[in-house]
Amino acid sequence: MHQKRAPDQRHRAHVHQRDRLPASLDQAIYEREYTKAILNTVADPLVVLGADLRIQTANRAFHAMFDVSRESIQGVLLQEFGNRAFDLARLCAQLQETLTNDCEFQPFEVDYDFPAIGRRTLRLEARAFSLPRPSGSMILLGFQDVTAHKQAAAASARLAAIVESSSDAIVSKDLNGVITSWNFGAERIFGYAADEALGKPITILIPPERLNEETEILARIRRGERLDHYDTVRQHKDGHFLEVSLSISPLRDGGGRLVGVSKIARDITERKKAESLMQILAREVDHRAKNLLALVQATVQLTQADTAQELKTAIEGRVRALSNAHTLLAQSRWEGADLRALVTKELAPYYREGTPRAYMDGPDLILEPRLAQSVAVILHELTTNAVKYGSLSVPAGHVEVEWSRAPDGHLMLRWGETGGPAVKPPTRKGFGTRVVDQVIRAELGGEARYHWRTEGFSCEIVFPA
Repeated sequence: MHQKRAPDQRHRAHVHQRDRLPASLDQAIYEREYTKAILNTVADPLVVLGADLRIQTANRAFHAMFDVSRESIQGVLLQEFGNRAFDLARLCAQLQETLTNDCEFQPFEVDYDFPAIGRRTLRLEARAFSLPRPSGSMILLGFQDVTAHKQAAAASARLAAIVESSSDAIVSKDLNGVITSWNFGAERIFGYAADEALGKPITILIPPERLNEETEILARIRRGERLDHYDTVRQHKDGHFLEVSLSISPLRDGGGRLVGVSKIARDITERKKAESLMQILAREVDHRAKNLLALVQATVQLTQADTAQELKTAIEGRVRALSNAHTLLAQSRWEGADLRALVTKELAPYYREGTPRAYMDGPDLILEPRLAQSVAVILHELTTNAVKYGSLSVPAGHVEVEWSRAPDGHLMLRWGETGGPAVKPPTRKGFGTRVVDQVIRAELGGEARYHWRTEGFSCEIVFPA
């Protein structure tokens, strides 16, 4: 027989069980609210995933980041959330491995254009944990928005690449003048490798007589100024001097406090040389132009003719001769003109194929510009005279031009004509002869000897060359 429990004992047992159930429910509610309170105090977004990777709950930061409500995400698969931004095989595999084997989760980055927040780079970190059944194993998944950090890192990397690849020297120093950064351009320009320059005073680049510049530069930087295109002189590692253009700016930390100085130095040595050369060339061109104009002026003043047309023709011919010389000089960049080329240009019309009427002989000789212009005028006058009155005025006449250098360095130019009309000594100097004499004496500092022989005219011109 079963022993019956006394009525008072059954009543006490029932009352005890009834009181215990609400206490457990209260404890569960308390623990849930306590957990939510803890999650919501965390600034980074957090989400709790079940073993099937469905969202169980999330903190306020998560709701705020993705602009979603608690109801809209409850029970949603992680792979389907956020327009499937997290539907990544490797991510899901890592989460399952963390759940199953309690492995350490390796931080995972997701870069995605999210529907509500736009393009973001999120760093995910996860940890597995367990609750009493029926919940079982779960994952706490944290999200950190590293978009700004990644962008800053990318910008910093781009800037570093630009600085390192720059052909200019880009150097920074602290307020005591100690070098704190040194790019490849600085190594190329100043000769010091980075490990030789870092930690050294910037004065290793400054000539002793210019050390006061550094004091003035630092003083101006401390006043908040910057210097653009400050031209000065700096010293290479091997001791030679460089002309540089400096751009100098203050360096400040995140709080705006002055912490150093940035310098960009451009080597302008070659530019300065080019500017100096241009000045020299400008003066040289001016000098040559004045010489040429003086020669033209003298030629025009000595030109006479019976008619205006004859005067025009004579001047045109002499200017053309100067133009020929100028062309030859320009081809040599005004280093000089070849005497053979000058003779050839002037007598070109009288080289007939098969029956040349002009001959020349002499060594290769380059005349400096002033001599070349003067010789061109002389050759033109002698040719013009031969065409009008001498050997080139008849079909059978010939001209021979020879030149040589005398032992004393003087140049001898000989002009000879044969086969022309009979020659008689002139009773007075012609216009051409006066031009030749004037050019030889005034421009060449030489002399001429004329010979009027019956068989043909000849002359010898001697001048220092």
